[in-house]
Amino acid sequence: MRTKRINYFDMVINKHEVYNVYEVKRILKPNDIFVTHQVGGKNNESLSKRLIKNFSSQYSYINFNYVSDELKRNSFEILYKNEYFTYLRFYDIGALVYFAKIIQWEFPGFSVDTCFDELLKIHEEFQNNTYIESLEHRFIIACKNIKR
Repeated sequence: MRTKRINYFDMVINKHEVYNVYEVKRILKPNDIFVTHQVGGKNNESLSKRLIKNFSSQYSYINFNYVSDELKRNSFEILYKNEYFTYLRFYDIGALVYFAKIIQWEFPGFSVDTCFDELLKIHEEFQNNTYIESLEHRFIIACKNIKR
């Protein structure tokens, strides 16, 4: 919901959504807080490279340093930032196929037909291993709106 009010909110919290730093600055009261929890650009990148031929991430530059620098350039004071990587495990090929189909921006052009050979290789891994892993990338930033 877009508000026309300026300096209206005491706090803005964002989870995994795209935001416009200028809009956050406009609607946030002076010296109040913006918190964002984001998916980083390395999210599932290695798995995408395994499934999608010639995969090239559009988002690999997105990390907490890049975003915190953008916030600082727009007069936000960084109060807290943290970046972490964790593993996501798949225990069968069906779960992996479902995952790749619903997250189209990380697996562009994915289909069982186009990625069949890659899926067969991964299926063979499941014969020898209980699971395969993908690396998840997350970061959080809390900052204060310093009005100019």
